[in-house]
Amino acid sequence: MAIQETELLIVGVEYEYVINDFVLKSVGNPLHGSLTRAMANRGHGCRFIVGDFALYYQEGAKLHVLDEDGKECKLDIVRQQRIKPR
Repeated sequence: MAIQETELLIVGVEYEYVINDFVLKSVGNPLHGSLTRAMANRGHGCRFIVGDFALYYQEGAKLHVLDEDGKECKLDIVRQQRIKPR
């Protein structure tokens, strides 16, 4: 298996977050390991639209984001930074 990584930036009122949403892709025979791949991807592969409003909340080192299909995605926070007041 190879991992295709996708990092996203979510900017809120107080913090901005860099999150990581990855999806496992198979290499070689596409039928081999499909159950393992499906189990690993069940919480990933969310659909986001760049520039759109997103509903989210933080729980520890995870960010729960509601994607465009109404699916709640639990994503790893790579970096969290406080937004400086202007």
